[in-house]
Amino acid sequence: MNCPMFVDYVRECMDFITMVKEINTTLYCASEQYQNCPFYKSIKKIGCVCEMVSVCPMYKNLSIRDFDRFKEICRNYCLSDNNVNCVRYKMRKSGNTPPPDLMPDGGML
Repeated sequence: MNCPMFVDYVRECMDFITMVKEINTTLYCASEQYQNCPFYKSIKKIGCVCEMVSVCPMYKNLSIRDFDRFKEICRNYCLSDNNVNCVRYKMRKSGNTPPPDLMPDGGML
């Protein structure tokens, strides 16, 4: 079973989350694994979803080979109740703009 957002080999989820077009998720899109895809979970509001996930520019710095790293970041911060401990989230909430290459744990990409 394919992801319902994978229509005619086009990832319609990219209309919602526009900043990561380079990351290849087709292994997820074309299988039952789509339910574990961070994009799918975010769009369908499955579990805890950080309010900043759809606008966070950090994802722009990830490349095609970084999908596993992206999934880990999402699991540990963006799509968990730990999102409030994300350094980027804290900076945004305090009115500051985090650097694009700042990771949720405070490290640099």
